[in-house]
Amino acid sequence: MHGSWSIWLISTTFAFLITRSFDPLIFLTVVLFLFSVEPAYGLISERKVDISLLIPTLFALSLLIIATTNKSVIPFIVVYSLLLALQIKLKDNVGAFTGIGSIVMTFPFPLITSYFSIDLLAILRALLFLILVVVFSFSLVLYRNKNKKTLALTSFALLLVYTFSPTIAYGLFFVATALLFLVVKRVSLKGVGKSLLTYQFFSIFIYQFLFL
Repeated sequence: MHGSWSIWLISTTFAFLITRSFDPLIFLTVVLFLFSVEPAYGLISERKVDISLLIPTLFALSLLIIATTNKSVIPFIVVYSLLLALQIKLKDNVGAFTGIGSIVMTFPFPLITSYFSIDLLAILRALLFLILVVVFSFSLVLYRNKNKKTLALTSFALLLVYTFSPTIAYGLFFVATALLFLVVKRVSLKGVGKSLLTYQFFSIFIYQFLFL
């Protein structure tokens, strides 16, 4: 699914890690969200209509049920719907389409945390961190494959400035982030995928020491 699953996994894990709660309906919804990516991509790029579109339909239905019972999720649904609309509008620009899509895939995080009524500022702070990590990861793929260093350096700087804390945890995070930037062009494509996923998991765990 074009790498979407790894962002979904990290976003979902991060959300449940912060909320320390579980609900079958919200879990089913985020699973349906993941499996909606493939048919939605087919519809957007190839106008492909088949039975697989049943999954996005079920996702929309479960999302409606959640929004009806818990209105705190509605602002995030609106914002991410606008992001999705922008992604569709830019579907002919591969870089923009993929980059915005990476951010869209962080949707499980605000959906789960708002569903469990986590403080709004806490959600936004963690969500911004998650988006910065995802954008940095995406920028490294561009840097490795197309030597586009500007986005990588910019997201690298923003991430480190945003997370700055005079602690050992920040030092570890800084080293891991800098090391990933330095080695990304020196490992295999398969190695990049594993490295990014490992880094993302490390990031969400280190977040607990940086902000909580």
